[in-house]
Parts: sequence; C-alpha cells; structure tokens
Amino acid sequence: MVYACKKSEKYTIIELKAYHLDDNFNKLFNDNYERYFYKGGSFIELEVKLREDKVIDEDKIQWGIISWLDLYSIEKENNHEFFSNEYSSAIQKELHEKFKSFPYDIIEKKRSRYICELPNYQQDEPHELYIFAYISEDEITKYNSVKLCINDYTQVIIDVTLAEALKANNEVAQLGWATSYVLQRLWHDNPSKVDSLEQLILKNKNDVIKVTKNKQMKNIISKLVPDIEIKMYPTKDEIEKEYKITLDVNNDEMIDALKYKFYITLGWESFYKKFPVVQDIINRHRSEIYTYNFQSEFKYFIYNCSDSKYLYNKLQLDYYVIVKFNGIYKNLEKNHELFDLYLQELSRARNKDEQFLYMIKEPYLLNGRYMQRFDFNNFYFANSMNLGYYDMVSIDYDDIKTKVLNNENALKNISLYSVTGKFSFYFIIESFNIYQYMYTKDIHIFNMKAYIYDAFDFNDTLGQSVGVWDYINMNFDILHSIKETVYQETNIANALVNGIGY
Repeated sequence: MVYACKKSEKYTIIELKAYHLDDNFNKLFNDNYERYFYKGGSFIELEVKLREDKVIDEDKIQWGIISWLDLYSIEKENNHEFFSNEYSSAIQKELHEKFKSFPYDIIEKKRSRYICELPNYQQDEPHELYIFAYISEDEITKYNSVKLCINDYTQVIIDVTLAEALKANNEVAQLGWATSYVLQRLWHDNPSKVDSLEQLILKNKNDVIKVTKNKQMKNIISKLVPDIEIKMYPTKDEIEKEYKITLDVNNDEMIDALKYKFYITLGWESFYKKFPVVQDIINRHRSEIYTYNFQSEFKYFIYNCSDSKYLYNKLQLDYYVIVKFNGIYKNLEKNHELFDLYLQELSRARNKDEQFLYMIKEPYLLNGRYMQRFDFNNFYFANSMNLGYYDMVSIDYDDIKTKVLNNENALKNISLYSVTGKFSFYFIIESFNIYQYMYTKDIHIFNMKAYIYDAFDFNDTLGQSVGVWDYINMNFDILHSIKETVYQETNIANALVNGIGY
C-alpha cells in the first residue's frame, strides 16, 4: 500500500512512508511483519527521505491529504490520464486547494518525520486517502505520495496471513497460508469494477511476488505456491456463439451466474491433495463409490440417458460420459439432462454443445453440476483439526494447545481453511463398463473426475466464515474461529428450520 518514488533529478523527496503509532502497534518496529491496515482516528508517523545530494530546509516541506474520490474527480474533470505519475499545473492547483480544505492536523514534527491523526470516520466503511509531501506546488506528483486505506478490514487478513506463512513450521502449512495470501491480494488489490484482463493491476502469482516487499515471503510463494492466474468467464454472447444456444437471461440463476467475470483454478495434485483433510476425503470416497446406494443412483442415471436401452444392453464395452453444455447453461438440474453416455466405438455425430468429460480441461465449465456431491462444512473442518462437536462448544485455550497446536495435521488443515472456508466436492463418473452376472448387471468404474468448487466473498456471507484474525498479535485466532464456526452453523440450522434458506 506504500508507493515509493523514483530517484529522479527533478524530485527532491525520494520516498514517503507511513508507520503506525497506536499503542497496540508499538512492537511494529521490532518485528518483521508488514502492517498496512489503518483505522480512522489512528496516529501515524510519516517519514520523508530526501535526496542526499541536495540540502533542503525541512521546515519548507508542505503536506497535503486528499480522498481518492476527490482525486479521481479532479483528474476526470481535467481529462488527465488516471493515476499518472506527474500532474499538470491545473491539477496541482486544484490539489492544493483541496489540501487546504481537508481537516488535517500535523501533531508534531521531528526533523523529516511528522506525526498526525487520521480522519475518524463515523462509519467503518473503507476510505482511500493519498497523503502528499512536497516542497513547492509544481512538484506535487504521485511519487511524492503515500496511499492509505482507512478501515480496510480485508487488509487485516492479508497482513496476518503473511505473518502466519512466515512462522509456519512445515511446508504444507506454508503452502496454505501463502496461497491464501496470493488469492486475497489478487481479489483485494485489483480494481473492483473492470471488464477485461488488461484493466487488472495484478493478474497472476508472479505479479503478487513483484509487489510483495518481504523477501522471505517472496521466496515462499515462488517455491511452494502453484501457478495462479486470473482468467475470464465467457460472456453471454460468447457462450451462445460457441454452443449455439440461447440463454434465458430472465432466469434468476442465470442472472447470478453471468455477473461473475473472473475465476482462478488450483490444481488437485499441486495444492488440494497436499492437505491431510483432503486425503481423508479421497480415501473415504474411493470406497464409497462402490456402495449399493451410489451404484443404484448411477444405474438410474443410465436408464434415463438417450438410447439407454441400446447402450445398457451392450455389455462388456467401454462407456464414456458426455457433458451437455446446453443443459448446464440453461440451469437444468437432473443428471440425465446434463450428461449423456456414448460408446467410444460409435461414430454418430454429436451436437456442438456436447463434449466428452475427459476432454474438459477447465472444471469451471461444469458450473457445479454433478452425479454426486459432498459438502465440506465448518464442523467437518473442525473435526479435521482434532476437535469434536462438544469440543467446539466448550473449547478453551488449554484445549486448543492440547488438541490443535500440538497436532501437525491440524495446523496444516487450518491453513487450508483460511483459503477455502466451506467448499463442495463434485464426483462424476468418466468411463465405466457394464458386466452381466447371471441375472444381474454390475458396473465397473474405470475413471472418475473429482473436483472442488469454492466461491466466497469477504462480506460475511451467512455460513461462509474464513476465520477470526488477530491483528494485534498477528495470528489466526483459532479459539474464536472455532466459536465463530459454531455460531455460523447454529444460525444456518435455525434459518433452514424457519424456511429462510441461504
């Protein structure tokens, strides 16, 4: 969040930094963590670094503060390029007038350091401020400013996640915390309203590495975090053109689906499979897919597929699942409306919107459709941290130390929780064979697709907690995160009983 200026012959101020001065952050200068969260009413110390080859009377340094909205308004009115590095004389004049009208007091001067109190907004809504230091009005530039985000609570999570990654005692936990950090920087640091990849400030993991100042964190991300890149969902026009279908844009689910513009994917092998809790799920469902209930449901799906009688009577041949995008993008729900079966040896032509499941490289195309689904909720996560239901209700710090902090697998799973919150597993049979045994038929599954679908925001959506974050001690507060989990699950249960839903 701190913008450092370049060493240029024109500029006398080469760097401007802000530091917390609140009592809670006195230890800031004694630790190695980054802290960029500022609350309205906080005291900060601003430090100016001057060019070493030029002697300047520090009393001549002037200060100005302006809100992001005012800054944007000035640049827009002057048809000036947004966020440019230098300002025209007209903009500098307007900036200076805004500086004079802004309620901003310098509390104390200490040579090149200045102490002030940030504006105390009545509501805890985020506000972006730019603070400028300059010698003369014709040298007001972006290079001589520092950007402070006031009441930006998501920044708390980013700062604490970095701290947790630095002190994690194993690579899997580091992977979880560092991945959470990268994803949240991509979500938080990019503009909220953009229509293309070109408008994004950060597009991938490497972009995040470049803007991360902590060298150790840079190395952790580079070494452990899989490739992460923001990609664009297809637009309505692109979907209709590609699959030759017409979308029902008056459908509530379709309206909700089309409002999302970007997504990222995390690899099964490179990320999820590293965590013990996911390994447990894999082992569980590896045996469950051969149970009577699963196979009964799958046989029901087979009977409802096109040409089902012909296919089902062709024994001891390989069958492959076809995905019908027409059904997916029209928000159909039944499995036989979303998938179909083909024999590989059949040469019949397929519709444009049909594709073999094994050919689909991007899981998002399936849009959460499934033959079997498993929801991974908060209680399950707590159980993966070596805690039972009654532990969660009556948990205290001694229990946390005994059951969680001394359990390496629990610490690994906690770091995954910080990335995902709740999520869902989707299982789809990819290929299988049908055998006749006397008077019964049996299914032999060759391959199955399993993928995780997760989407959450940072606006405290009901039932989607990603934990409680302690900014004073710079750690993930396990005790209160568990208590929040119990609170969330209880609220969800009550909402569903009362018919509210979520």
